[in-house]
Amino acid sequence: MHSLLVHLGDQIKSGQAIGKVNHYLEVKEDSDLIVFGSSRANHNLITDKLSINGFNMGVDGRSIAYAVSLIELLDDKKQVIILHLTPGNAFKPSYEAEDLDALLPFYSRFHSIKSELKRWGRTNFLNEIYHTSNFANLPLALLKNAISPAYDYRFYNGYDPIYVSPEQQKIFARVLARNTDRTCDTDLEWNEIFKYYLNKLDYFCKENNKQLIILTSPEYRDYCNYDNNLFSELLSKRGIIYFDYTHYFGDDSALKYWKDLNHLSHEGAKIFTQKVKEDLSNKGIIK
Repeated sequence: MHSLLVHLGDQIKSGQAIGKVNHYLEVKEDSDLIVFGSSRANHNLITDKLSINGFNMGVDGRSIAYAVSLIELLDDKKQVIILHLTPGNAFKPSYEAEDLDALLPFYSRFHSIKSELKRWGRTNFLNEIYHTSNFANLPLALLKNAISPAYDYRFYNGYDPIYVSPEQQKIFARVLARNTDRTCDTDLEWNEIFKYYLNKLDYFCKENNKQLIILTSPEYRDYCNYDNNLFSELLSKRGIIYFDYTHYFGDDSALKYWKDLNHLSHEGAKIFTQKVKEDLSNKGIIK
């Protein structure tokens, strides 16, 4: 069972848990533009609208530690790196790089990933001596994708569209009708782990011929802009290009553009990606 899990973990190229990372490892040096981030990157940015040689490495539930650890596996080659970040996450005191846990299956394959997992105490002695423990809770998913892949990865560029039915739009409308008043917290402090990875990313990209773009995709409602401004100020001081599209749709937020408050439907993603393409083209980053 041990050798089977390790073999499957190295070979599978479909599925969000391990397969998408393996796919990324296969295409990363042939891609001239790569998108990283959470589900908002995965569902909101249509990769082939930005580059025919692009790849979307956005994965549900991932944050900056996961993204930077994968970016650091890239060679010294000219590439555009787009990282989706949510400003509020930069000030969450509870963030402990827990998204790195998803990279445990790669603990023995990459020294840099092993180092980051150890840095924040995301491992134990079993990870070193019993490699199957790195695949905890994944055997069934590995077997499922080995026997019946969720998709043909050869024709997949990482973007996963969301198609919203009329019934889902009605449900979302009822959610919006609820009381949404919230306070705006202005007593914010940078999460040191988040800041560590931001600095690490900035240094790596400057030293390895990467054009770094950080962006925040639209939200149906933004309850506080203070964190956006604070986040933007730090990136500006570091000379990092940042596009904040939080309020992009503004008053034109038709329900057909949205799956929920933070995720765009495929219709919304088409409009948003076109705007990103125009902004990157205007800066001469893409053609």
